[in-house]
Amino acid sequence: MVIGVSASGSSRFTVAALEEARSAGAVTVAVACNTGSALLTAALHPVLVETGAEVIGGSTRLGAGTAQKLILNLFSTALMVRLGAVFDNLMVNVRPENEKLRQRCVTMVSRIAGCGPETAADALARTGTVKLAVLALAGVDGDRASAALGSAGGNLRTALETSMGNRTPGGG
Repeated sequence: MVIGVSASGSSRFTVAALEEARSAGAVTVAVACNTGSALLTAALHPVLVETGAEVIGGSTRLGAGTAQKLILNLFSTALMVRLGAVFDNLMVNVRPENEKLRQRCVTMVSRIAGCGPETAADALARTGTVKLAVLALAGVDGDRASAALGSAGGNLRTALETSMGNRTPGGG
């Protein structure tokens, strides 16, 4: 997939890149702010963001740039949800690579599994990821947990439901 972004929709480089990607078989998306622009025409999935004239002429970072950033944020958020990187409102694909992120992961594991922070930290230290720690605390052993996540396409909720039946994390 290739996403082309151009406020005017007439950036020759962006149009050419999208046309090349489409001819190579890629799914193409264009985000532009002008109806009928070359970029929107070149894409399989055009996204028109009508923002009107800029407050300061020539400054596309104000209205058009802000609107396009919102569209890309929405797209990336929806993608993370579809890929199973989100559980409720938590980004469970966070890697505990430093102290701040480790603490964030411990908080997520504690919240999802319904346990104290010490128990969550121990499970996270043993398994290395939020998803595996939650599954471990739900009583799913390492190999089964990895297999359940694989079968669920990485989706923690699906892996939990499959592994636990009607039970829920935290003993509910």
